[in-house]
Amino acid sequence: MTRSIGIPADMHTIRINGLVKTATRVRQELSGPLSGERRAVLRNQVSRALQQVDDILRQAGTTVEALAAPSRKAYRFLSTLDFDAVKSSEAAPSNGRPAGSVSFRGLRRALEGMLDRFVLAEKHGRLEEVWRHICSHSEHLETVIRKDSITPEQLTRPTREIRAWLAYFAQRDHFEDYVGALHTATSCFVDAGEACPSRQAKSMSVFGPCAVSIA
Repeated sequence: MTRSIGIPADMHTIRINGLVKTATRVRQELSGPLSGERRAVLRNQVSRALQQVDDILRQAGTTVEALAAPSRKAYRFLSTLDFDAVKSSEAAPSNGRPAGSVSFRGLRRALEGMLDRFVLAEKHGRLEEVWRHICSHSEHLETVIRKDSITPEQLTRPTREIRAWLAYFAQRDHFEDYVGALHTATSCFVDAGEACPSRQAKSMSVFGPCAVSIA
């Protein structure tokens, strides 16, 4: 929670930055399984947040009723939590991330860039470079996931699909099968274009995660 306070000129309403965000995050985490370790961390965070608010109100010489409605609602939610009644599960992750909440900025864009590389790579005989690029991205992604103890369930569905795609085609034999499939598909589209000139178009096929797109 941000340690800052905003008080309007009329001094009737106090807004505490970050309190609503803290309450929302805690509510989300409590909606899923919690490890005993994570429950203890949350208890400590909530206790500190409430203490900070109490200190601010005491210094301002006022009460909880002076808080802006969203902050007041968040404070009351946090202050009524009974962590002793929250069941813990040792099978639950301890990093506090809700299921389906983790994604990586730029991952989709990186994948689209790799798919675009296939078009140029096939033309210029640089498929080996594309494969190394896939391996590099897959290794980096797996390193981050291991380092942050992220479980598959915590990844968003698109992130899981891209992760699986990278891991699968980072294996050399799968990549070569992929290239072979591209050649076959390209030949089919070329033949179709020659058979029907009025519908000619670019004939490079690219197979992405859970989808096939034709440029």
